[in-house]
Amino acid sequence: MTDEQRKQLYDVLDFDEKSALAESLQAPRDSLKVRVAAKLKKGSLALKTDPHGTAQDVISVVFDVFQANFIQRPDSFDASVSLGGFGVFDGTTKSTLYPQIVQVKEPGLDSNDSKSEILETKSVLSRDDPFLFIKFESNPLDERADNALTLRMRHMEIIYHKGYVEAVHKFFKPPASQLESVEALLVRIVQLLPVEI
Repeated sequence: MTDEQRKQLYDVLDFDEKSALAESLQAPRDSLKVRVAAKLKKGSLALKTDPHGTAQDVISVVFDVFQANFIQRPDSFDASVSLGGFGVFDGTTKSTLYPQIVQVKEPGLDSNDSKSEILETKSVLSRDDPFLFIKFESNPLDERADNALTLRMRHMEIIYHKGYVEAVHKFFKPPASQLESVEALLVRIVQLLPVEI
């Protein structure tokens, strides 16, 4: 076949050889460019009074199975974060019936279940059904939208009493002498900001 005959055939078929070659060299839409994954099995954060003396927890937060994922594709990306379990413990009230003031409600658990059944169910739930799951997708592969946001959260039980709220407020409240310094610093920052009218 001569070049002229090939050109006539391509014109009849509406075929562009250069664009077909470029498309064949492009990666498929679902191929991965970058994938980053991070996982933390267990973590905690505690507010303590008198850390250099007899340290006592004011409040502590405990979480498990924290995961973060990021996937970049040729024309899209998605990012997700999940938290398997979550609990907050009160350290201000001694001999309380409810030391855990925030806990995740486990679906399908009955108070009559044995302790081993509850522990086994909790470990399976934290892997399969996390307490909190957030996922953002830009230009998803299934083309359901330009951007997609998925958010799932299980039920929580929160026990409130004013003792731990006041203790946390006291922990973060600066002394009166430092309060004046902070106020002066904020006034100076506002003065330095450019004002547009």
